[in-house]
Amino acid sequence: MEKPLNIFISYSWDNDAHKDWAVKLANYLIEKGGCDVTLDQYDLSTGGNMVHFMEKAVVEADKVLLILTPNYKLKADGRQGGVGMEYSMISQGLYTMQSDNKKFLPILRAGSLVESAPTYVQTTIYHDMTNDLLFDKTAFDLLRVIYDKPKLVKPKRGSVPDFKESKKLAKTNTISDGFAESAGKVLKARQLRKELDALYKSEQGVKLVVDSVIRIFAAIQHKASTYSLELNLPIHQEVYNNSNSLRLQAEDYFVIADYVGFTENSVRLISLKLSSGGDKYYQPRNSNSVVNLIGSLYKNENDLKFFPQFNDDKSVRWELNEIEYTEDDLVKKVFSLLLEAMSNEGNVQDHG
Repeated sequence: MEKPLNIFISYSWDNDAHKDWAVKLANYLIEKGGCDVTLDQYDLSTGGNMVHFMEKAVVEADKVLLILTPNYKLKADGRQGGVGMEYSMISQGLYTMQSDNKKFLPILRAGSLVESAPTYVQTTIYHDMTNDLLFDKTAFDLLRVIYDKPKLVKPKRGSVPDFKESKKLAKTNTISDGFAESAGKVLKARQLRKELDALYKSEQGVKLVVDSVIRIFAAIQHKASTYSLELNLPIHQEVYNNSNSLRLQAEDYFVIADYVGFTENSVRLISLKLSSGGDKYYQPRNSNSVVNLIGSLYKNENDLKFFPQFNDDKSVRWELNEIEYTEDDLVKKVFSLLLEAMSNEGNVQDHG
């Protein structure tokens, strides 16, 4: 586990409210920031050596927070009390680090910078925590400073440009009326349309459509098995015609899904046809020829023929009379046709 940053808080005991605020800040840094905080109210007890405590705290700390108030400035500049001793060591550290200081962080708590900052800190950039209503925000922003995680990050340096192309770049940059963006969108949409149109005559497009049919057939079979278990109404299912056709039979009523078309050349010739009706003579057989013969006897003009289309993400949807259907829609359609066939015959029986 990574060692936590050690934070030392240097402040003056202005009053009880200010002491409580210092504890509140220390608690936040520990609980919310994962820091290890050194604070006299935590770590310096009766009988302890105050000078040794301060020296050790300043030297060993990764970050020292200077809580600036008018009283802190008075004691620091006058080298009075504990603050005066701490500031002697802090000013030496600031002098040593000069422009590369990342250890000593001034926090303005009260007054202005002129009123509250010791002389040697007057020109140092400070963090403002004067507004108690914004404590959570300013404390979190302080953690950004402590961990060197600024909101605004300088981008990585790019390569040196080809200055021979500077004239062309200058002309390009003069277009600022949104034309380039709009034209880019149009060209992108046109390219996408070409890619989708090309799918209709490609092996990839054929495969996408065939895969969609396979998923539809599998979902129909799964739902039929589920209904057979839940209802006292066995639904026989049979795949035939080299797996291009699926028949569901519930007593004397059927629905057939036929995958039709020549897949070698074009997706446009592929369709999914749904037929339904009554067939009291149907008996499940293993022979494909018998099943095909039975299926052909019940062709009618009300067959529904769905044609595949491609969405922008190249997924497949199915259309009938310009109405779009998803794979799930077609699965539901199969069972609604089966129920419709049963209802139209007027022979729906109570199978409960």
